[in-house]
Amino acid sequence: MAALVGAALLVMPVNAVTGQPAPAPQLAKPVSNGALERVAPPKSRAEAAAHKPVPRPLSVGVSAELKLTADRHMAADPALRALLQGTTYKVVKEGTWSRAVSTERIGVVREIELAKPVDMPMRGWPVMVWDDARDTYQQYSYNASWSNVTGVTIFVDDTAGIVGLTPDEEAVPTQGSGNEWIAKLPKEAPK
Repeated sequence: MAALVGAALLVMPVNAVTGQPAPAPQLAKPVSNGALERVAPPKSRAEAAAHKPVPRPLSVGVSAELKLTADRHMAADPALRALLQGTTYKVVKEGTWSRAVSTERIGVVREIELAKPVDMPMRGWPVMVWDDARDTYQQYSYNASWSNVTGVTIFVDDTAGIVGLTPDEEAVPTQGSGNEWIAKLPKEAPK
């Protein structure tokens, strides 16, 4: 079974306070190329649980059970609901991601394409930074907004839910206040 190793940093803009460029992201890439039809996201956990999955192309390492778990986490996540704002999307890539050393599976990573561009309002968005020393990720809240978002990479932890949302490179970011944690990242952390 193929799996992704590692994690991602959220794409971060130039800091509006210091004017310094923000760290460049390092994204883990899904390992499969399957496309789904556009579907409206479930509005609740109950709707996601009752939803019978539509036939999907096989994705490397992603069982039907893992897909359902990822679907449930996506339906329950307030940040993702705020991002989607009622638009539909399709999953264009999907795969599992795992720890670098132990290779224990963490969850599913999906790249979705939105039916129309959306603007992501200013709020705390889930972001993670990989911690090599502990073979896991550290989760943070990144206060920002984006405009013209047409795609998003979503990292779903099987137990913790959505731990990272990374808008596509065409999205235009605006960093808000309250992101002091970025300056506290270890100097050897990928930036």
